[in-house]
Order: sequence, then C-alpha cells, then structure tokens
Amino acid sequence: MTNTTIFPTPGIRQHDRLHFFSKTPLNLAVSEFGVQDFKYIVAHGKHSVEGYSLHYIMRGKGVFVHNNKSVNCQAGDVIITFPGVIVQFIPDKDEPWEYFFTMINEQGARDLIFEAQFSMDYPIYSVQHRDEVDNIFDRLCAQKALTANYRLRAMSAILELFAYVTEERAAQKKKRVDSDFYVQSAIAYLESNYSRTDLRIEELCETLAISYPYLSKLFNKKVGISMSNYLKMFRMREARVLLDEGERVGAAAEKCGYTDLSYFIRTFKSMYEMTPAQYRKIQYKSTTPPRKKNKTKQKIE
Repeated sequence: MTNTTIFPTPGIRQHDRLHFFSKTPLNLAVSEFGVQDFKYIVAHGKHSVEGYSLHYIMRGKGVFVHNNKSVNCQAGDVIITFPGVIVQFIPDKDEPWEYFFTMINEQGARDLIFEAQFSMDYPIYSVQHRDEVDNIFDRLCAQKALTANYRLRAMSAILELFAYVTEERAAQKKKRVDSDFYVQSAIAYLESNYSRTDLRIEELCETLAISYPYLSKLFNKKVGISMSNYLKMFRMREARVLLDEGERVGAAAEKCGYTDLSYFIRTFKSMYEMTPAQYRKIQYKSTTPPRKKNKTKQKIE
C-alpha cells in the first residue's frame, strides 16, 4: 500500500487543528520597555516622542494629557502615544499610578494600533478582562532577573494585550450591530402589525430569541421612547391619515387595532387635543370647497 500524505488546506479546520497562514507578516520590534512606579520616581513634564509608545496602567490613577486634552485614567487603561504629539503623564497624589510602558517600532505599531482601533482622537481604552491582563504583566514583573528571554516575554505580553483589546473591540462592534438589528426588527414589526388587535411584542421576542426586558431596554436607549409609546404614536398617525381620507371614527379605530372606541377617542384627544370627530370635521371643512350660491332667475318680461 502506498502511503499518501494529505496536506491540509490553509485556513480550514481539520482534525481539530487550525492551519492558517498570512501573506502579511507582523513586523514587531520593541526598544525600551519596563515598569515605572511613581511612588518612587518623579513624572516628566510635557514632551513628545519620535515613535509610538504603549502604557498599561497596572495600579493607581492619574491624568493623561495629549493635544491639550486632559483625561482621567486608572488601573486597567491602555494609553497609546503617537509620534510628535505633545503628551504629559500626571500621577495622582494619593494613588500614583504604576504602569508598564514600551516603545514600538513604527510599522509594527501601525498594524497593531489599527487592528485595536486606537487613533490620535481616541488613544485610550479600558480593558474588560482586566484580571487576565494584570496576570500577564504580574508574571512578567515576577521575573526580576534580566535573563536572555526577558525581551521575548515582554514582546509576548505586548501582543497578548493587543489581542485582548482587539477581541474586545470586535465583540463590542458585534454587540452594537446586534442591538441595531433588534431595534430595527422591532420597529418593522410594530409598523407592519399595528392594525392587529392581538399584537404581542413577546411574539417578536420569541422570533428573535431574546427577552422582552432586554429588547425593551435596547429600544428605549436607541429610539428614546418605549415600544408601547412608539406603537401608540404610529397608530394615531395612521388614524389621522384615515380620517383625512374621510374614514368614519369607528372604522379608523378598528383599522388601527383598537377594539375599545372610547379608549381610542381618549388616546387621540390626549395626543392632538381634540376628538377624532372634531378633527374629522375640521379636515372636512378645510378640504370641501364652498357651495356655489344659486343665481336668482331674471324675470322675463
């Protein structure tokens, strides 16, 4: 029997192993790196650096100044500085920060910073998996002796930090996309089914596989009003259209999903400060041309 070697397709999972290659290599190099504890050192004044730098606040807090903008930062925050930008790191007097810092080569920094969605306008990010990231740098600091592999461990810590930030940013973006989809689905459902007397928003929640309180919270945050108020406003708007077209009040109420005529009238009046009948009468007068007066017949002599 001839032995045949099967080469896995790049990017395809086979036998629980992911084989992947990229034509764009990550060109990362670090020059200066370490930990600064401002309980024991004095902070620099305003300054700029030639390349990119990364700071991860491990403990304490302070103020980061860049482009004359001051931002309060605390443990768990990542700060990126950009070439030529005037910056200042001001540690808090009572809880001065301790941070890991590193200088990154320009090309490698651009790739990592782009993937992690940092920019000159938004150079700060608060990591969500703070315990995991803290452990990375605590392990690095525990290696007190500057052994030959210390630089490799530092580079590994930097890459892990960027990996966490990139993953968290991607998850946040997906969450925003999901929330927009849910809200748009709710709006479409309400506007398509407003005439139903048996309309139940829970029916939509079952279709989307989310809870009513969660959808309600998303809707309120995005639209500014509750789903029930949105439905009421849409029904009243459609009722006005029907009344404008000459529809009788009872028929307009029924076509807008109301089985209780008195409740429909109260709702309409609370929104437009007149009853549907009064509104219909006003619209009828404004759209109906006045009757022509009959000319008096001239007497024939």
